[in-house]
Amino acid sequence: MTETTDLLELAGYIHSGRARRIRKTAGLSTESLARDLGVTAATVARWETGAVQPPRVHALAWLKLLRRIDVHVKGMTAGE
Repeated sequence: MTETTDLLELAGYIHSGRARRIRKTAGLSTESLARDLGVTAATVARWETGAVQPPRVHALAWLKLLRRIDVHVKGMTAGE
């Protein structure tokens, strides 16, 4: 995937609410996600609502985390 397609994918996650759903399904708080990304919980909340766009470097790191969390959660639920 290219950086552009990654950023478009993240935009889709945000617009659909999937980014927040993935985080919540995994049981993560905005605080813990923020700590992983080196930002504040308020910043993550603004990103999740689409009120503010994350800088490119944070957007790519966030998408990488979301993908990893999503795969992990899907793997846990598949084993139920």
